[in-house]
Amino acid sequence: LDDGQVVLSWYPAGRVAMSHDVAPPDWPRVLHGDDAARMRTAMIDGLGGVFPPLLALHDDPAPAEVSAGVIYARGQTDVHLADSGLHARAAIGRYSQARWHSVDPGKWTTCPLFAMDTADHILPRARAAA
Repeated sequence: LDDGQVVLSWYPAGRVAMSHDVAPPDWPRVLHGDDAARMRTAMIDGLGGVFPPLLALHDDPAPAEVSAGVIYARGQTDVHLADSGLHARAAIGRYSQARWHSVDPGKWTTCPLFAMDTADHILPRARAAA
């Protein structure tokens, strides 16, 4: 980041829970204490295996905020399995059936595209129903 902060993310160390519920459980968004220290170590170790200079972050005394969010994805199995539905990145976009619409953006960069597609699809139908 512009202020010298570093953002790191490494899977699977960063996944601390998984749910198949429609609404995610109320998971903590920020880790503290030993949980935060373990996550920081796991992230640095994982990324350091690919890019060894990052291992020097183990010696950095600067405080680290360990925070998270929820990733919504289609699939019933974890990403480490080759046949996981989470690998179906080509099966993205808007799915509509009658008045039901679901959008699988695949990744953040395609969200605006599929938002416009969904709006363009819904708007004429909404106007016709009014």
